[in-house]
Amino acid sequence: MNRIKNLAIMGVVLIGCVCAQTGPQTPKTSTPSGKEVSLPQADNTIPITGSGQRPLEQALAALRLKFGWTINYEDPQYRSVKDTMDDPRSRGTLILAGTQFSTEIPAPQPPAEAPPKEKSLQLVVDSYNRSANPGRFEVLKGETEVSIVGIAARDDKDDVSLQKPFLDSPVTLPIKERTIVDTVELVCKQLSDDTHTPVALGVTPRALVDHTNAKIGGDKVPARQILAQALAASGHPLYWQLLFDPNSKSYLLNIHSVHTPKPPAHETPGKPPATEAHPSVPKQ
Repeated sequence: MNRIKNLAIMGVVLIGCVCAQTGPQTPKTSTPSGKEVSLPQADNTIPITGSGQRPLEQALAALRLKFGWTINYEDPQYRSVKDTMDDPRSRGTLILAGTQFSTEIPAPQPPAEAPPKEKSLQLVVDSYNRSANPGRFEVLKGETEVSIVGIAARDDKDDVSLQKPFLDSPVTLPIKERTIVDTVELVCKQLSDDTHTPVALGVTPRALVDHTNAKIGGDKVPARQILAQALAASGHPLYWQLLFDPNSKSYLLNIHSVHTPKPPAHETPGKPPATEAHPSVPKQ
């Protein structure tokens, strides 16, 4: 599908982007300092800007906050020094070498509605993939959710190479009733054992996942499918972030609630729910 097509032009794109880049900006894990660079507002487009360690996830966070979209995010495995840089705040610690990127998505018509979700996400991902930022991604539509999935990163030879999305890995869980958090922890444990890449459960909305039961399981089912079923069982819009740590070569799985946007006439910014900062998106 899109993976091979995207990767076919990846080498050419990267050469052009890297030559034009003077050096990475310092990644941020909280609100970026300084002013964000945004594209001019037009009647039929909305400018989107991402920066920090994970500029793509930051752009997605803005869309979640603005339109209430449920969008999962999954890192590829970053194993090349070209995708990382030294953390200026912690000697000997690596962080992702993210740089700012900008794009535009169609404005909603009429303005009170949300823009087309899948088309908008594809535009954002395509723009990111043309940048010199770490990793390459694709839009993956599931039965009930949309995930932005890492499909490539630089390898040990510093060539961008295709990776199997991590949550494509199959897991086998007995079909039985358990809490959502118990199901998710079983998925993390089996992924850790089978792939030899540690996966730990991080932030969760405990009031939902600790006290809601669901009968979930299956034989050799993609981990992403089990996670989607578990989160859907909560009855609330939840999304996951699967974040790769280049220091420990491990994953952290965070689960967050989607913040439902208020009507435009009374809209006020909400506190970012994710580890990455949220760039501003102009109001309609």
